[in-house]
Amino acid sequence: MVDVFKSLNKAQKEAVSYVEGPSIVLAGAGSGKTRVLVHKVLNLIENHDVDPKSILMITFTNKAAKEMKDRISKVRGGKKSLGYIGTFHSFCSMLLRRDGEHIGVPHDFTIYDDGDQQQLLKQIIKKVGSKYSPRYFSGRISEAKNQLVAPDRYLDVFTHYKAANIAQIYFAYQKGLDDNSALDFDDLLMKVVELFRLHSEVLNKYADKYQHLLVDEFQDTNVAQYVLASKLSQKNKNVTVVGDFAQSIYSWRGADIRNLEKFSEDFKDAKIINLEQNYRSTQNILNFAYDVISENQTHPVLKLFTDQAPGEEITIREADDAEDEASYIVSTIEEIVHESSYKDIAVL
Repeated sequence: MVDVFKSLNKAQKEAVSYVEGPSIVLAGAGSGKTRVLVHKVLNLIENHDVDPKSILMITFTNKAAKEMKDRISKVRGGKKSLGYIGTFHSFCSMLLRRDGEHIGVPHDFTIYDDGDQQQLLKQIIKKVGSKYSPRYFSGRISEAKNQLVAPDRYLDVFTHYKAANIAQIYFAYQKGLDDNSALDFDDLLMKVVELFRLHSEVLNKYADKYQHLLVDEFQDTNVAQYVLASKLSQKNKNVTVVGDFAQSIYSWRGADIRNLEKFSEDFKDAKIINLEQNYRSTQNILNFAYDVISENQTHPVLKLFTDQAPGEEITIREADDAEDEASYIVSTIEEIVHESSYKDIAVL
């Protein structure tokens, strides 16, 4: 039998062993959250006789999904009977091709990429007339869809002076998609939420099929993704979300850091587990990061620690201009490579 708790620290073991009911894993940078997710899946399968096919794991990138699939499969000796592991968009695409016809989405729909979207909007703007670019309108339409705002509700939600023009373009854009049996990436999420709201039998089918839900990078979910995860887990409530308030990087595309707080409100009995042991950095780096981040009073901040050596002190150098900055970086690199190697150096 696989020892799913081997090499885990105390907090990681707590997160992995909690298998019934909702939980929030607040995972600091470098604290082994991927390991926790993988080992939690293994614990469900190996120690609790959970059908692997009943586990749904949502990640934010295809690369992360592949890594988790490979790690789980390797530990299980290459067994392929895993549940669904993928991104929100890939999961929703699969679901709509199976059941989208309930809301008029053909199973052979086309997914418009960014280039397709810009071309369609360019044609619409040419007909309607507007001084704003296709890129501007695609951003505003995406913002609306991420908040589950359909074209006919746009003016009810958004009241700024450009709203009427955006609503007009949004209507025409959505009609253009419909005429071409196409969905954009935001539609994949929005349409599944619509499907679940209008057809409870479809929601129940997937809630029964996927009785354990795990969502990675929860701080980067938008409204549509939150509603989707919430609806899927309301029946069984076996849902684990992993995130960190301090690592939210997608607010520019609709991510709402408040979803972590909202989850604890909607699932009041959720267990909260903090992963604060860092395996990536030195203590000096962690202390410096904490001193900066802790100035933010809007959300909890994890106090990370490590068993590694303190490491070198953080230094700050203020340059006179860009040329002075570049000169300093080059000279510093030249000093370092005398005792080290270029591969040990990173310039951000």
